[in-house]
This record gives sequence, C-alpha cells and structure tokens, in this order.
Amino acid sequence: MEMVKQNVLIIDDDPDVRTVLQTFLNFHGYTSKTAENGWDGLKQLEDRKFDAVILDYMMPGMNGLSVLRHIQRRVPSTPVVMITGHADSEVAALALAEGAKACLFKPFDCVDLRQALEGSVCAVS
Repeated sequence: MEMVKQNVLIIDDDPDVRTVLQTFLNFHGYTSKTAENGWDGLKQLEDRKFDAVILDYMMPGMNGLSVLRHIQRRVPSTPVVMITGHADSEVAALALAEGAKACLFKPFDCVDLRQALEGSVCAVS
C-alpha cells in the first residue's frame, strides 16, 4: 500500500527551524508549506487544507497558543503538534488542554516528530 503524501503546515518564526523541518518532512514523503508567524499561518489555513500543523509556541505578535485556539475554532479536525523551546511542563499541559495532539520540547528528536505526526495524521485511503 502506497503512503498518501500528507500536507503539513509549519508555523515558526525561525527561518532555520522552518528549513530543517521542511527538509526533514520532504525527505520522509510529506509535502509542506511554511509560515513565519501566526497570522500568515492562519491565512494559509483559510486558503487550503492541511493534514497537520507543526506550530511553534513562542513567536512574536501571536504566540502558538493563540494560533492553536484559532485553529481549533476554524478547522478543529486538523491535528496540531506544538513545538517549544520552553522546557516547562506547563506549556505542554496548556497546549494539550487547548487541543494539540502532541507537544515536543526543542531540541527534539526527529523520530519523535515523525511519531507525533503519524499518530495524529490519518492517511486518506
């Protein structure tokens, strides 16, 4: 059975993180788009369907929790994996309470990211 390419939106203000994540996802058969802030990410979510979102917690302007709340109101069926540099279990608890499927602490292992996506992204048959 051939894997269906999943379309993932990466929302992170750090261009290096966006590039690394996009390269990793593309290598593993995903397609991906990037957004440099929450507003850009929400605009992209309005314009097209994504199978999952990788969302940074700490961003200028609108933080990841605010973006997550908007995603939950607009497209609640889209799984979100929150990533954060705050090694604080409170951030993870808040993200999960707001509807994130997983929360990974930077620096995270790419295997953990892939498992989080596979656990939260359903292939369309």
